[in-house]
Amino acid sequence: MTTVDQQLANLVIRQYRSLDHEEVVQLYLNGMRSYSFEGEDEASKTLWEQVRQASVNSDLADIEGVYLTSGGNFWVAVVSSSDREEEVIAMVGLQLHSGDLGELRCMSVKEGYRRVGLGRKLLKHLEDWAQTHGLKRVKLSTGMTMTRAVQFYMAHGYTLTHTTIFTPEMPHEEAHLAKDLFVMFSKKPACDMIGSTSLLTSVVQLSVLMATVKQPEFCIRQYAPQDQEGVNAVFIDGCEFYRDSFPSHVQEHWTEFIQEGLDGDLSRILSAYIAPGGNFWVVTTPENSVHKVVGIVGLEDKGDGVGELRRMAVSSAFRRHGLGRRLVNELETWAKDHGFTKIFLMNGGPKEDARAFYRAIGYQDVGMKVVSVEPHVEVFQLAKQL
Repeated sequence: MTTVDQQLANLVIRQYRSLDHEEVVQLYLNGMRSYSFEGEDEASKTLWEQVRQASVNSDLADIEGVYLTSGGNFWVAVVSSSDREEEVIAMVGLQLHSGDLGELRCMSVKEGYRRVGLGRKLLKHLEDWAQTHGLKRVKLSTGMTMTRAVQFYMAHGYTLTHTTIFTPEMPHEEAHLAKDLFVMFSKKPACDMIGSTSLLTSVVQLSVLMATVKQPEFCIRQYAPQDQEGVNAVFIDGCEFYRDSFPSHVQEHWTEFIQEGLDGDLSRILSAYIAPGGNFWVVTTPENSVHKVVGIVGLEDKGDGVGELRRMAVSSAFRRHGLGRRLVNELETWAKDHGFTKIFLMNGGPKEDARAFYRAIGYQDVGMKVVSVEPHVEVFQLAKQL
């Protein structure tokens, strides 16, 4: 087994974190500079350097804003060395342009790791995510002279839609390609009907299901800014559900406790959870032609492979559908895929039913902690090794 093969055995494709920024920029610049054009003069080289720097100063200067907060995403492929240091060896971004159209951008693989299928893996990762998040079409552009890149995308189902001239001063022809994504069942469908067990559900089971009262349809996906109002409503609903179980001296401060949450991490989900390397999910269900948020959970990156499960809540009207279990499963699966080895959480004293839920899915009590002196509030700490 070659050194590259050994390193790729530890390959992880995960969402971009702010700590990756320097490596991402350098990977982009090195990738762009690796393309040379026959007969290119000094003036053209200068113009290309300006083009590269423009990207560094625009979308790559604000990956969270351009890709993540817009409803798209950005991924890096990393390998770990013997001392556990991660190295970014490939990347790709998906910028959302409308409700169902995304643009593939910044695909790059580090020299020394090319021709081993990394581009294909990144492309599949991007398309799978796009499908489960409701996108119907992905477009991209690349230089016509970059024949290997054009052939790569066409071999994976992209068709040439048109070409353009980059600038009159630099007669470089751009190829524009696109691919339609088809809604299909996947390993982890974005929206499925509660009660269906797997892709192997028999026709008989499906017939019986459809003959009964229609069950709610739920979609678990990453938080987007347009979910904010729904997230706040679910959080408040969850807090009110447990209000009466707390002592009166705690209830006296209940309104300020809720407001602290709304004004704190929940007011900056992208910067508090997603950008640092964690994530935040919502459960939605169709209601009056819109998707209503009915469940939430966040994963805060605490470093060293440890994450904190936070803000788990399901609207009172949608409990007993297994949404809590599915949210935790989504969080744990994502956490494993992104290098987390341990999840912990804190749970308020009177919430015995919530602790029973976590214990039933593998979490263990590890201690208690005082989180407020006035009013005095103690919480249970639970943890699970992934």
